[in-house]
Amino acid sequence: MKKGLRELNIRGLGVIEDATLNLEPGFTVITGETGAGKTMVVTALSLLMGGRADVSAIRHGSDKASLSARLIPNEGAVDLAQELGGDIEDGELLITRTLSRDGKNRAVLGGAPTTLNALSDLGEELIALHAQSSTFRLLKGSRQREIIDLFGGDELSKELIKYQKLFKEYRLIISEIEKILSLNQARESEIKRINEFFLNFNKVKPILNEVKSLRERADQLENVDSFTTGLQQANLSLGEDESSALVQISQAKRAIEGIPANSKEIDDLKIEISQLQILVNELTRSISSQLDSLESNPQELETINLRRSELSALFRKFSVDQYEDPAAELISRADADAKLLTQLQDGDGAVAELENRKAIISEDLGKSANKLTALRKVVAEKLSLESTNEIKALAMPNAKLIIEISPTSSELSVLFAGELLPCGSFGSDDATFLLIAHPGAPALPIQKGASGGELSRVMLAIELVLAQTGSVPTYLFDEVDAGVGGKAAVEVGRRLALLARHAQVLVVTHLPQVAAWADQHFAILKSSTESVTSSDIKLLTSEERVSEIARMMTGLSDSSSAQEHAGELLDLVKMEKGRAQVR
Repeated sequence: MKKGLRELNIRGLGVIEDATLNLEPGFTVITGETGAGKTMVVTALSLLMGGRADVSAIRHGSDKASLSARLIPNEGAVDLAQELGGDIEDGELLITRTLSRDGKNRAVLGGAPTTLNALSDLGEELIALHAQSSTFRLLKGSRQREIIDLFGGDELSKELIKYQKLFKEYRLIISEIEKILSLNQARESEIKRINEFFLNFNKVKPILNEVKSLRERADQLENVDSFTTGLQQANLSLGEDESSALVQISQAKRAIEGIPANSKEIDDLKIEISQLQILVNELTRSISSQLDSLESNPQELETINLRRSELSALFRKFSVDQYEDPAAELISRADADAKLLTQLQDGDGAVAELENRKAIISEDLGKSANKLTALRKVVAEKLSLESTNEIKALAMPNAKLIIEISPTSSELSVLFAGELLPCGSFGSDDATFLLIAHPGAPALPIQKGASGGELSRVMLAIELVLAQTGSVPTYLFDEVDAGVGGKAAVEVGRRLALLARHAQVLVVTHLPQVAAWADQHFAILKSSTESVTSSDIKLLTSEERVSEIARMMTGLSDSSSAQEHAGELLDLVKMEKGRAQVR
């Protein structure tokens, strides 16, 4: 069973009221007039994969948008979905998401409620989205380095993780050294501050939760008379008075025991009243014990009030009186100041120890950074070659992509092998994608060395190479063919069709030359009234497909000459596919 997306249902999103796409493996295109809602398909899948929601995307007149996707996941997605509590039924995974105008969102993964972050993590295993926005991201140097690392596979990924762990530790050591050196500049005043703090702290020696216990005991001593009166009255009512509860319970017990009937109900009553008598006896003893412990103690009350005053003064002095437990805050400060005092008193020794650790980490960090550089150069050469082959196949036969790995301009440098090695969060390298557009042309950054249409093809070539090395079962391309036409557009369709041999490929396009290569063709059909615009999604038959491609070519779906050209294009593509299968 081939992996990938099998069904997508969209309700109440944008101009789409209710539409379902039943998808097959291979190459699927989605076409339609401008404004018909092609983008809503991309939006729906993005939302189902954990994308951020905008309530403005909910259809006008609807209170909510409901989305669902039925997929056959790969092994990585199955493991992650089950880890998140989702069920896989008959090899299929169901994901749903609901957006409400009140801002409430609900996501369900395999029958279990889930979070957007969880959907986003899972989405990386299920669908790879390549959109026009990806093209702009590819122009950034940081993204170009990310592409190298992505293409580099496990070996590069593991080395990068190792490097980042070392880099984090290196930064932490530098921070600790800077902190101590900074404090050393004001060492004497800081030591004086800490000593004064401990002079006051140790004089009072606050205890955790002491304020609360002192307040409760003071309340008890201040209200001893009212406590005594209440407890005495309770004791009389329960046991000491002739009409007390205990006397009446005893009378009731004798009456029940005197009943001659021998039945389970009467036996149960005897047990219950005996238990009640025991309970009341225990209660009266507890009250008597409380009364015995209650006595007026003005001296203890005075001692407690003095202690509370002493604590309050300490808390106010060090501005912790606003905390729920001022003593806990002050004790925490005391612990921190004790450690700081040790560092200040032995500042030179602490710095020396940290410098030794820094030297050891520097050696390991430098080795890891150099290994990353070596790996990236190998990967860059391979990616350059494969991308250049794709670019040539996209009607740019003389173009060449060069990927340059150069030292990063990071402000942080590490002493390694007697030299300063610049290091950043991702290593010592920057990556630059350069294009030689034709023989004799200089190698320029791709955004400067290519026209709009050429840039789209270069970006698509890179995307295709990356897609072929990915493990996700479904690739979604959203108008990545913008700015492309003619023969180049035919080649774009051909390359996407080749990719579809290895994975499911979904393409939103406006180019008939791309649409003609699809195995499955959906059209977004728009209808309008005076107040409402709606769109439906339809799987086209062979005849309907000819009309749709004719519309894409000329804007006239009913034109016989346009349909003739559309039919010819479809036949040529069909013949080309047949030859490819034979080969």
